[in-house]
Amino acid sequence: MSEEKNDVNIPQTEARGDKVTCRSCRLEYVPSPFFDFYPDKEDSSTGLCEECFLAKIAAPKTPPQGHVDNVCKKGQGKECCAYLVFEAKENGGFRCSKESSMASHINQRLAENSMRSKGDNCSGPPHFIPNSEGDTIVITS
Repeated sequence: MSEEKNDVNIPQTEARGDKVTCRSCRLEYVPSPFFDFYPDKEDSSTGLCEECFLAKIAAPKTPPQGHVDNVCKKGQGKECCAYLVFEAKENGGFRCSKESSMASHINQRLAENSMRSKGDNCSGPPHFIPNSEGDTIVITS
């Protein structure tokens, strides 16, 4: 077997092992022995590739019924939760991005005072425990 080099001259070797298919993106590849494929329970043929797994666990979560209006305070200016986002895809709707991959960007914008919504109104996923009425955190400019 000969080694080929890519544009930056890093040697590439042929992957060994059985190919698996990600159940989400349908990508077929040979996983490395370290965390490239996340199987469902005992059936390694129905897992997720690393990219799909991370996208799933780091995605914004749907708040409980009534939470968006009563706790997140949708549409209420500065009191509205800064982590409330809207997804416009088929099964979209309002989501909490507090524990998602978007949280660090929102935190940065809050620190820069570049957002209208400034609330931090609950614990976020997975429990969505509201702050007590007087404890709603609102960062003012």
